[in-house]
Amino acid sequence: MLLSGFGGVAGVTEQLMDKGSFSYRHDSVNYVEIDANNTLREERINTNIARIYLVDSNNVQLQVQAHITVTDQAGAPVAPFMDNFLITWVDSYVVRVNGQPFMTLNNQLQQSISAPATAASGII
Repeated sequence: MLLSGFGGVAGVTEQLMDKGSFSYRHDSVNYVEIDANNTLREERINTNIARIYLVDSNNVQLQVQAHITVTDQAGAPVAPFMDNFLITWVDSYVVRVNGQPFMTLNNQLQQSISAPATAASGII
């Protein structure tokens, strides 16, 4: 099945807005609509690996189309595997539609700190 009418996707390079965060620790599936008929989903496989895939308006997974690509933060392409782009929490990624950045997944390079409640803590 081919993707239909991407309308203003070329204009998304003007500004990408924060659409929340994706967790490798929870089973929630995040999504970003490309248009009324096509949606990108991000879904955890395990605590280290997730997949980005495309579904139609009936929530049926679609084949990866040539005009949808994913690259890592160094610009190296992520090859599709069984109609999924496999990603890890270690890197950041850009999803492009028709060569234009449509969605980014940014590793926030942060860690939570846990210590006894009585231990002093702060930021210097």
